[in-house]
Amino acid sequence: MNNLVNWFTRKKLVFVGFISSFVFLFLIPREILSKICPTNNSICIDSFNYLLLVLMFGVMLFLFSIISFFVKDIVFDSWKKITFIYLFIYLFIIIVTPWYAGDGFFHIQKDLIAAGFLIFYFIFSLIFIIYKSLKKE
Repeated sequence: MNNLVNWFTRKKLVFVGFISSFVFLFLIPREILSKICPTNNSICIDSFNYLLLVLMFGVMLFLFSIISFFVKDIVFDSWKKITFIYLFIYLFIIIVTPWYAGDGFFHIQKDLIAAGFLIFYFIFSLIFIIYKSLKKE
């Protein structure tokens, strides 16, 4: 895994983040999804919903990969390793969380779980980058 993490440079992360952000923003409108998937094909629609949840991470990746151009290499390398670990945790949570479960008082939705994890990732990454950048070595 270390070779995979080291393969991603700043430019490659910006490229991957940009492409996934573009595809995410392109697939958000339901009109696009209705043109791609046949009518009432739940497997196709569910597949695209999973794809959108994964691509949401790319928006955050794009944002922080641009920020990474302004930080030291040691901060970038540490953030990159944490990002890959977080990506695998995010994917696992997205896979095991049901689309909707619960009753009227307490319910779980996959979209809300994904959004919550991305907000947590955003706050954590921001604090991590600021802390590592200001830390005296």
